[in-house]
Amino acid sequence: MRLLILLLLFLTACTRSALPSAGPFHYRTTQGGAPLTWNLSIWPANKSGPPKQLTQAAPGGIDGGFRWQLASNGNTVQLEFTGRNDLLALPPRAVVSLTVDGSPAFYGIVPDPASLESLDAEGLLAAGGEEALRLTLMDGKVYRNMGVYAIARDILSRLCPPSLTYSATLIGDGTGTDVGPSLGTYYAPTGTLQDTLISLAKSAGKTWGVDAQGRVFLGIPQTAALTVAYAGQPWRRLQVQGRETVTQAVLRVATAPSNGVQGVTQAADYSVLDYLPATVTSVATAAEHPLYHAQKAFSAPEGVALTGVLRTGTVDSRDLIDTANGFDADPATASTSTGITPYLQLADTTQRVIGVRLRYTLSADATASLNLTHLSTSGLVLPGDVLRLPLNATDTPTDIVLIGPPSAYMVAQGPLKSIGQVTATAPTGTTNVLAVYDLALITVDEVAALRVATSYLQTPFAAPAELTLPYLAPPTESATVTGSPDGTVTGPTGLFEYEHTTQNVRTTKVRLGSTGSSDLVRSLRWAVRQ
Repeated sequence: MRLLILLLLFLTACTRSALPSAGPFHYRTTQGGAPLTWNLSIWPANKSGPPKQLTQAAPGGIDGGFRWQLASNGNTVQLEFTGRNDLLALPPRAVVSLTVDGSPAFYGIVPDPASLESLDAEGLLAAGGEEALRLTLMDGKVYRNMGVYAIARDILSRLCPPSLTYSATLIGDGTGTDVGPSLGTYYAPTGTLQDTLISLAKSAGKTWGVDAQGRVFLGIPQTAALTVAYAGQPWRRLQVQGRETVTQAVLRVATAPSNGVQGVTQAADYSVLDYLPATVTSVATAAEHPLYHAQKAFSAPEGVALTGVLRTGTVDSRDLIDTANGFDADPATASTSTGITPYLQLADTTQRVIGVRLRYTLSADATASLNLTHLSTSGLVLPGDVLRLPLNATDTPTDIVLIGPPSAYMVAQGPLKSIGQVTATAPTGTTNVLAVYDLALITVDEVAALRVATSYLQTPFAAPAELTLPYLAPPTESATVTGSPDGTVTGPTGLFEYEHTTQNVRTTKVRLGSTGSSDLVRSLRWAVRQ
């Protein structure tokens, strides 16, 4: 009997040694007959040279498959996988591209790979493609009176990092030539391309991102809604996300005067008050505001000037000829002085004026100032703000801007009349005292400001849910589920989570009316799970 037991143990050990290794890098390629088909391409940070290719047949150190997330507009969020980096050889900030079943699935950057000498299987996390834009700076170019899409195309055609792809047709409506909503000024000399695209997208009221092929997009047409029959598929109700509800967004357009501005406010009783600039805002209100009353204030996106220029209104002048040249927007023509106390002014009551712009020359022995006055027109007595910026003498046409919102006191008085004015005085006998090439009022661009404010509105979805699909569904910005426990449910999709592993070969989790959590919390959750 003892000999028989020893013989059985020996035969069992031999049988086990003949089986395939079940160690961490044995990658099974089927689950219930369904093949796991994938390809992972790896490049250095500048995407130079041919990529290193890993596949399900030659995983090169990858264990267990992939999990990844895409935003509802197709923007890549993050990718999770496990492997030994002594075999994978992921360099710092490696560029990776995942293809599943022959279709692009994810594109991004691995900012913090494991050591190249690591012998352990470790969790690896790739950020979405916009990580490459986070470390690319603007070059200080100023854009004036251009469309948002035209600005984005110019920036990306010059500055798009080598790890990403730029195509003009992925900016705007797909034609590659539409200019998009107009911006008076865009200037962000030290902003990143990530900040820039966030700002431009908000200015257009659109979304942006980097897709699964590594292509930057902005404002491309939305895909058709995903329609799914519930039919007994896994369904999970999610907690309502109401903390970030905004049903009235207050956008700050202007809050303070330019440096060097001297200002006083005269009250209706003729007393003189300290000038306290009002915060000039644009307010967007959702239909649900009476229910939630959720208000939040926002600053304008970096680099975006939500202003316009006005050169028409009531004109007054003294000791000047050719005054029309001061308002023709031609920087080469000027209204020139004929006396020693010239002035030129432009007044308006139709728009919200927050500043005045001047292009001028001034003789060396003259004194002058650029002035902006806000007067109340609501009563017989006209209290007002008087803002003044001294001018330097110059014989070369020089541009200067005075930003001066009306005071909080004046805003409370009611309708305003705003006057932009340049005045000068010089000793008797002085010639060529002042030349005005351009005088214009700076106004709030109401359409652009409201468009940006509206982009911050966010209402809670009353019945958020998560549906699990047994296939890889393309991301869409909305979804309809028919025949669910809650009936037909239609809502915005917050996030698409995908899994391509031996346990779940092709799985998509679609969240309706929920992002799942913040980007930081999702990253932490994945890090803990690893």
